[in-house]
Amino acid sequence: MGIRKVPKVGDVVTVFEDGVKRNNWKMTIVESLILGKDEQVRGANVRIITQGKIVHLSRPVQKLYPIKEVQSYQKSPE
Repeated sequence: MGIRKVPKVGDVVTVFEDGVKRNNWKMTIVESLILGKDEQVRGANVRIITQGKIVHLSRPVQKLYPIKEVQSYQKSPE
């Protein structure tokens, strides 16, 4: 079993959906984390836009898949 990255507030993630191809999973933004009694991240509250409306959902961390991080290129001061 591989090690999964724990989402952080502000991360862009896709949310697993039963019966939907991975290419069609919805992209969301993590707004807050849900911690268990042991202080481990167990889920997240995410924001998604569906049919032009903002919807807030709670999802377990097992159904959240982070989008690969893209590092921005910055010129060094000359």
